[in-house]
Amino acid sequence: MKSRMKHIKITPRMRKLAGMAALVIIFFTCTFDQCVFWQDGEYLVFDSMTVAAGDDVAITVKPLFKVATSGGDDTGDRMVISILVPRLWNLRGNATMSYENTAVEPGVIRPMFLISDEISPKQDQWQGMTWGQALMKKFGVGLNVPGSDMEWVTFWSDPYDMHNLDARPVNVFIKFKTSVDNVKCKLGFFVNNSNDGISDNTWYSQITFMDEPFETVGAPGGVIDFCEEHPNSESPMFVTKDDIVTIKYSSAVKTVNLQGDTVNTALYGAANVYLCASAYTASGGKYDVIEPSEKTQMIKESDTNFSLTFWPADYFGIPDEEEISRVEYYFVNAEQSLYVKNLNDDGSESPFVYFFDCR
Repeated sequence: MKSRMKHIKITPRMRKLAGMAALVIIFFTCTFDQCVFWQDGEYLVFDSMTVAAGDDVAITVKPLFKVATSGGDDTGDRMVISILVPRLWNLRGNATMSYENTAVEPGVIRPMFLISDEISPKQDQWQGMTWGQALMKKFGVGLNVPGSDMEWVTFWSDPYDMHNLDARPVNVFIKFKTSVDNVKCKLGFFVNNSNDGISDNTWYSQITFMDEPFETVGAPGGVIDFCEEHPNSESPMFVTKDDIVTIKYSSAVKTVNLQGDTVNTALYGAANVYLCASAYTASGGKYDVIEPSEKTQMIKESDTNFSLTFWPADYFGIPDEEEISRVEYYFVNAEQSLYVKNLNDDGSESPFVYFFDCR
C-alpha cells in the first residue's frame, strides 16, 4: 500500500489515496504501536513553490499520529520533523518550527526545538551521528542530484507530547529565510517520533520527497540547480579571485535539445578537452584565455570526466587591484571544431557563467 512505502514520490494523484489508506489502516494495525501517516488531502501546504531569493518561506506539514495505548505516560516521546534543504540556506540558524494539535488544542501553537548535535537517534547504528547525519546516510539527498550540498534539519517537540493522544492530526508550521541566491531544489520531509529514532519499521515514520522543484529567483548571478545534472560544474560554490577553483566537464551527462530529444553532448567520446574562458572584472575589464593549449587542456579523470584546477588571479593575469565578477567559459576539442556551451530556452547558445562572490 502506497502510504507504507519509503522514498515515495508523492504526486497530486497519490495524495488522496495515501490519506484515505491511513484512515482505514490506523484503527486496524496500530493498537499497540506508535504510527504516523499523512493526513488526507494536501498534507504539504506551500504559499508558493517559487519565491524571491532572500524572502521568508512558510510551509505547513500535516501528519496524523496513532499513539501507543500501552506503556504508561513516562515514555517522554517527542514528535520529530526534519526537512531536506540546501545547506546554503542555513536553516539551522534561522528556521523555526511550531505545531498545532488540531484534535486536542485547536488554535494553541506550541514550539518545537532544534535537536542538538550531541543527540543521536536511539538505534545503535546511529550512535555518534547527529539526526541530520543519520537521515543523510539512510535517505541521502532525495530526488536531487547525488552529491548535492543538501542537509537534513531536524526539530522535535517537548517530551511527552506524543502519548495518549489517539489518532491525533497535527499541523506543523515551518518558517525560514532563504539565502540571496537563485536556487532550484527538491525538498524532502521526514516525520517520526523520538522513541522510534529512525528504525526500519515502515509504520513508525513517513518520508516524502517532492517531485516538483522549489525555486528562489530574482538574485544577481546564475542558478544553483540541485535538481538536474549538467555537463559543467564548478567548485567551490562561492569564490574570489584568490581562491583555487575547479571547473569540470562530464560528457556522460546527456542534454535535451530544442526538439526535446535527449542527446550526448558534442564532445562525447573526445580524447582531449580544453577550457576556453574569459574573466570579467568589476571595473569592466576582460581577460581571455581561449586557445587550446597545454595551459587550457583539462585533466582526463576517466573516459567521460575532465577537470581543470587553477588560481584565477594567476591564470587570467588579473592585476592586484581588480576583482573578478564572473568567468564565462565553454569546452572545445583540439581543433575547435566541436564545442559545448549552454543551450538557452530561445535556442541560442552562450557560455556557462561562474559568478564570483566574496561571502
